[in-house]
Amino acid sequence: MANLQKSAVIHIGHPKTGSSFLQVCFAKNANALNQYGWNYPNHPNSKEALKDLPTTGNGSLLLDENYLLNISNLGSFNDKSLSVFYSDETLCMTLSNNKQKRELIINTFKELGFRLVFVMYTRNFFEHSLSAWGQTIKNGNATDSYYKRMINPQSNNEYIIHERILKWIKFSNEEDFDLKIFNYDKHANNLFDHFCKNILKIQENLSFQIPNKIINKSLGADDHEILRLLKSSLSKFPVKYKLKDSKTFKHLKKTLLKNSAETSALASLTKSQHEEIIDKYTKIISDINKSEIINEKISLTEYENLKVEQKPNLIFSDNKLEIIFKSLSETLKKLGPDDVYEKNAIQDVVKIIKTNSSERYQKLIKNFPANI
Repeated sequence: MANLQKSAVIHIGHPKTGSSFLQVCFAKNANALNQYGWNYPNHPNSKEALKDLPTTGNGSLLLDENYLLNISNLGSFNDKSLSVFYSDETLCMTLSNNKQKRELIINTFKELGFRLVFVMYTRNFFEHSLSAWGQTIKNGNATDSYYKRMINPQSNNEYIIHERILKWIKFSNEEDFDLKIFNYDKHANNLFDHFCKNILKIQENLSFQIPNKIINKSLGADDHEILRLLKSSLSKFPVKYKLKDSKTFKHLKKTLLKNSAETSALASLTKSQHEEIIDKYTKIISDINKSEIINEKISLTEYENLKVEQKPNLIFSDNKLEIIFKSLSETLKKLGPDDVYEKNAIQDVVKIIKTNSSERYQKLIKNFPANI
């Protein structure tokens, strides 16, 4: 049977903890979840989720004051007897920075007598930071190496992310709502099942549709490096040139994702660099773990147990070189006379790539167009 007490659950991430996977599961099983007493309100993103594509979920509905007004009248729910839940990892940041919006959401549900619960998943510090860094590279939003991102305050956002967790712990104490924080690492293999049983309180044996593929695939260290080099080259050009419009970047990323076997990013760190990062972040992680809300602690992996991939001088395998050169060659054929910046960037990247001078590399570079 479904919960007898009506609840409003808001899953707020945080990023890189399986949110896209959960949102696909929520969209595919919305009708089934209704039978267990839960309404997952429809959102335009649901169409993408039904195709097993990454989305930001349906939580942005809560940022619309008119939508909240309809909730106050119970006019936006198909069935007034159902509990309701939302998911959007961007709410973690948006609501932490906007007290007015946060309070409006909290008060709306409280006035209706809903039990309000915010839900967040954390993750092993290094696995999370590597995955988050890889995502910024994959999206074309960064050129820094992983180590520089973690140490340089100007480019680093890991501190901000973990400060935000502390903020939410403080909010839950001061603003009188429940906050559930779980560790993604412990539940990654059965994440949807964990969410249903521990948050939605559905205890029956579940027979829901579960996607059988990775929704938001990670790339390997060499994949990140070639995308980072391309982004760096494109960044030399005028501001009006938008990377998101780069045919080269789009095609190379698509090719790498298709051919990558990686499910998680690997670190490229020396032991001394690892120690610097540990020194920088130990206190804030400790502060989070001290909270009574945190039953599943965030861990900091020792260097000996960290999955490290050292690739000095950008040594790519012959197979990876084939993939990179093929993608760049295919893009070149599609570029027009006005795509000067793209052509220059491709030329830069090809020149920058350093290898162990393998025969395959020499053949590829020899056959690549010299004058683009």
